[in-house]
Amino acid sequence: MDLIGGECHLVHLLQDGRPPVNRPIPCKLFLPPIHLSAEKTLITIKRGVLQYSLVKPIIVFITLLVPMRSGVIGWDSLWMYLLILQNGCVTTAIYSLLMFYQSCKQDLNGKQPLLKVLWYVFIYRLLKSVACNSLSPLAVSRV
Repeated sequence: MDLIGGECHLVHLLQDGRPPVNRPIPCKLFLPPIHLSAEKTLITIKRGVLQYSLVKPIIVFITLLVPMRSGVIGWDSLWMYLLILQNGCVTTAIYSLLMFYQSCKQDLNGKQPLLKVLWYVFIYRLLKSVACNSLSPLAVSRV
């Protein structure tokens, strides 16, 4: 939102009578295009993105408390439902970000936010793999 000039400026831009935004392919078949000129729709998209930052720490905390039974994840395990909840939250957040990007694509022309996000994801994955590989020899017991 800061690339466009802030939230207030974005609301004014979206209320200038823009055409409805098409949804992504699977939802496009059975849901109508979304009108982002309503402030309620923008708030819904914002909540869709922010719900992940609220739910993810709770899922991680519950995961630390729940013991896993010998590496088996079944329908009678709490782990299965935590995984489903986490995947649902990630899907909702990515869908909300995609709808926000679709609505502001012409205003973000030249700023390349998708390239920046992909760069941050690449750096995060690289650092995570380096950290996991450097810590893995510590976890292996020597016989």
